[in-house]
Amino acid sequence: MEITLAENMKVVTALAPGEGTGLATFSQGICLKYVHRLFIIVNYVDTGIGATITIWRDTDVGMATPDVALWDAANPPKLWANNDTDISDTLVRQADAIGWAFNDGSTSQQVVFQLNPADLGTTAAGLQYDCCDVYFNLLPVNEWASVTYVAHTRYPQGTPPSIIVN
Repeated sequence: MEITLAENMKVVTALAPGEGTGLATFSQGICLKYVHRLFIIVNYVDTGIGATITIWRDTDVGMATPDVALWDAANPPKLWANNDTDISDTLVRQADAIGWAFNDGSTSQQVVFQLNPADLGTTAAGLQYDCCDVYFNLLPVNEWASVTYVAHTRYPQGTPPSIIVN
């Protein structure tokens, strides 16, 4: 089977590469209605402070009422990490999780989450969660981060539907 990136995937810059502000930071929200699998790629340059990220879910791409309590313990996203991309391009499988703590050290790091939108669950009112974003508890000054979504769409086509709107 031939896979054409532009026809089978949506690639979205969710957080443009940039220096932290010393505050908590959210990436762009994304709608998963037309997504079969989502890969979240987070690149981080650590100068010694470190940060923790968590994937949040909501029913609206605007993430007005995000719910940090994501998947039940049986179905968290798959996770891979490279703790020093300056010396290796190997991603190492980690325990499944909804978040990651970047280690404290002067390294360029990368983590990749793979999630199934069906595992997002439902609200107390029975609504299906179908949106998510990445939350940095703190993005320190002098540290850099970026977030990219690679969404494998349900219906391959020349121009897949937008995933940054509901």
